[in-house]
Amino acid sequence: MWNFFGFKPDNDAQGLIICRHCFVIITAPQGSTTNLCNHLQRHHKIQYELTVKDKRTTSTTSVKTASFVLFCFLTFFYSCAINLEKSKKEKKLL
Repeated sequence: MWNFFGFKPDNDAQGLIICRHCFVIITAPQGSTTNLCNHLQRHHKIQYELTVKDKRTTSTTSVKTASFVLFCFLTFFYSCAINLEKSKKEKKLL
């Protein structure tokens, strides 16, 4: 999203955002990006589609990464539990 927008150098509060394609000033109350998204959707459809596509890819990647981390954790935990059970059985045999 922020690839398409910027700030004026003298805008310390960064409440006014400039579209890098048409140089229109857009407000962002409390840092919300809703107005930026709406501007892209209405006036720069190709850039909007790129933003939506990028957001979907990032979201999917995050879910896949989280799933993989969980899988690794559970595999490790299961492995430790199996080793603990083996160790208990070996002690009983002694």
